[in-house]
Amino acid sequence: MSVDISTSIAGVKMRSPLGVAAMLPSMNRWYPDAPLEDLVEKIYQKWLDNGVGYLKACTISPGFAEYDRVNYGPIVQVAPGVHGYYTATTYKIVYRPQEVIPIIDVLKELSLKNQNVPLICSITAPTPDTKPWSEMAKLVEDRGADLIELNTFAPCEAALLKDRLPPEDAKWGAAIGSEPRILGPIVEAVVKAVKIPVGVKLTPDAGYPGILKVLDVCSKGGARFVDMFHQTFAVAPPDIYNGGKGPYLTTDGWNPVGMMGGEWNVYHSFKGAVLTSMHFPELEIFSGGGITRREQVIQNIMFGARAVETMSSLFFRGNPFLRQSLKFLKNYMEMQGYQALEDFRGIGMQYITTGEESYEKTKHLKFIAETDEAKCTGCGLCVEAVCPASYIEDRIGKIDPGRCNGCGLCLFICPEGARKIVPAK
Repeated sequence: MSVDISTSIAGVKMRSPLGVAAMLPSMNRWYPDAPLEDLVEKIYQKWLDNGVGYLKACTISPGFAEYDRVNYGPIVQVAPGVHGYYTATTYKIVYRPQEVIPIIDVLKELSLKNQNVPLICSITAPTPDTKPWSEMAKLVEDRGADLIELNTFAPCEAALLKDRLPPEDAKWGAAIGSEPRILGPIVEAVVKAVKIPVGVKLTPDAGYPGILKVLDVCSKGGARFVDMFHQTFAVAPPDIYNGGKGPYLTTDGWNPVGMMGGEWNVYHSFKGAVLTSMHFPELEIFSGGGITRREQVIQNIMFGARAVETMSSLFFRGNPFLRQSLKFLKNYMEMQGYQALEDFRGIGMQYITTGEESYEKTKHLKFIAETDEAKCTGCGLCVEAVCPASYIEDRIGKIDPGRCNGCGLCLFICPEGARKIVPAK
């Protein structure tokens, strides 16, 4: 069976729903002697060869003109085997117009050579003043952008706010995404300034219910889509064996505040997609943040996403992740009998409910844990956990059915996978 994985955002067609976030070419800031245009073309062509459905240019900003290129951008992995990282990048790696225009021109040429894959341009500004935002939007529209993304958090401007409470005239920069009173006028101004669709890339730091207020001003301002989410504001942990110094390898022990990315952020993207689908269906969803597994592309679509972006996966799995994920998507659709993404887009929403509603729907059901005695080694970890129902008998971890409520916590701690949850008899 032939399947169709094409999609669209705000009427702009894409050959596939997967692409890469606006970040990686900014690494040229950390190696300023690299030939920028050649570097960009090679990187993006690899992504195109792996099937991406769109190109997203690195973020352009009119501000920060007092800074030259800065060889700065330390990153450290959270822990071995964990697909997560901390990064101390701040506003100093945002590109200025004179640096981004050649990049956009290269990407537009690549777009034309590769089935007119749409070009998304990301813009930001270090001010709540709407004029610079509108000017950047007009600039990228004139250079051939198909969609505009208002980057309202990246990089993390909070790293610069030393005041206990930031003053009204603070350099809000990209932290605007958590302030609806500032974001609303910007969205409205940019939408009026250009003819192409405008979307907003949001921050998980807006929280709940704050994110609903942010979504509300995006909708009222005329945004066509929202991008969920960027990295979250974070501080890397101190090295307990090195006098509390920061863990970065290139900062001589200093621990600059910054952002956290990686696999845990995907649960923010799920939350954002669900809240948008539930309360703001007029906003199309561009889901992303923390995607490191192929299944997560499908999961985001099931919560209503029309397109998905990733970056963390490339750090830990490389460019082939893009091709592998799209192949997995096609195979999944064939196996499930889906011919197009619309066949399963949003189907996960029908099962979203509150805890109270879920209890009322399922309180007649009873479950209990069960031990697979062939797998159990009698290590006793289940007994040492918080479970009052587990005990050891004849070197086997067993369950007292009178005490077990089927919570499933024993599944977490069992190293042999010897526990499962089954309907109570």
